Amino acid sequence: AIIQQWAGLRPGTDDGVPFIGPHPQMQGLYFCAGHFRNGLVSAPASARILVDMLLQRAPVFDLDPFGMQRHCGMEPGAVHQA
Repeated sequence: AIIQQWAGLRPGTDDGVPFIGPHPQMQGLYFCAGHFRNGLVSAPASARILVDMLLQRAPVFDLDPFGMQRHCGMEPGAVHQA
């Protein structure tokens, strides 16, 4: 008989796309999270994207799909009232 089970799932987003980039409201706060089980294999690329962003280098592709505003329903710079 199975007495107990456990799964150490990695954190992920609802849509399966990680957050990489600035918080839409808090200047200076950046995210690189929510990769779920792909975090270990995508870490080098995600880190490069974040470093390029912090150093204000041109992105190698459109980063809008990774933005936090897609999940929060917020546009960059919008004020959200809880």
